[in-house]
Amino acid sequence: MSTRKNKNAANKYLAVSIACCIILLLAGWLLEKRADALKKSTTQNLSLLQQALPNFNNQSSGRLTQEISDIKTRLLGLSALFDPKYKWMKKNYDVSIYFVEELGNVKQALKQKAEGKQLPLPELGFKEKLPSEQEADYLLSQLYGLREVMSVGLDYGINFKTINPLGVEEKSGIEGIKTVKSRLELRCPAETMIEFIIKLNEVVPKVCFDTLSLTLKDSAYDMDVTLEQVSIDMDLNGMPELKTPAQIQEIAGKQDADFIRTLRSNNPFFIPSAPTIPAATAGESPKPKKPPVRFIYRGRATLKSKPVVVIEDALTQETVFVGLNEKIADFTLVNFSDAQITLRAIDDGKELVIKREGE
Repeated sequence: MSTRKNKNAANKYLAVSIACCIILLLAGWLLEKRADALKKSTTQNLSLLQQALPNFNNQSSGRLTQEISDIKTRLLGLSALFDPKYKWMKKNYDVSIYFVEELGNVKQALKQKAEGKQLPLPELGFKEKLPSEQEADYLLSQLYGLREVMSVGLDYGINFKTINPLGVEEKSGIEGIKTVKSRLELRCPAETMIEFIIKLNEVVPKVCFDTLSLTLKDSAYDMDVTLEQVSIDMDLNGMPELKTPAQIQEIAGKQDADFIRTLRSNNPFFIPSAPTIPAATAGESPKPKKPPVRFIYRGRATLKSKPVVVIEDALTQETVFVGLNEKIADFTLVNFSDAQITLRAIDDGKELVIKREGE
């Protein structure tokens, strides 16, 4: 009886041992397959990593972390060009009250400068009521932008007629970015127009032309302008304090000197003086008069990232920016180059080729 029990126990032990061996073999096979899959995936990932980041190694992670930090710092610096809150935000200070104080300071500073230039100065158009904290944040950026624009304008003899700060607009698809607009009516001497526009590129906070309408009167341009500024809602922790124009210029990058030189040499706002016509001598037959020229091709420009041409309409005394297939009077712009433009009459389809002034 005892022998039979021992035999049964031995059989059970053998069966369990065989089952364990089978399980271990199966687990080993599965682990080997898993290891092969991981090895293949690792090889593919390394291949992709080498394509994206050649020569990636153990030190690359630290280098990439530093590069990301540098990019963040540069982005913060660039944001300071459009919305330099670091210049006016103060801890534990009511921004609403600060706006009202600064509005008075800006008005006084511009008034003194206008009196020194013997130029009139309109009201800035901001409401005198105490704004909310969020509203004051946008208004401060708008106030400082207008202060810089008007200060530069006074330096160039510009007569500001009306200043009308407009509301805040959300930028769709870009979280934390808003725009504030201001409409200005002013009169600018033709000879300083291009220098005024070039100088505005150096203004901080940055301002952009949203719309621009020009009318030439007595060697000066009456301008109706809508300016746009960017307001950025962001955490200011870690914002670099760019205290000098040189530091701001370093981050923004220097202006293209060739671009400015080209803009000045091809000034589309230049008004040549009328030539003196000599009197006909006795016995000479008068020369036939040339038909009056209505459109004058001043040059090319870019408006809202779209190439346009600058055309002066001598009949209406207006200078307009026209894009391809857009209308000017009874014509459509069908072609243009640096040397000439082609207008097509809407009524009869006849084409008018106008060479650029000076060609």
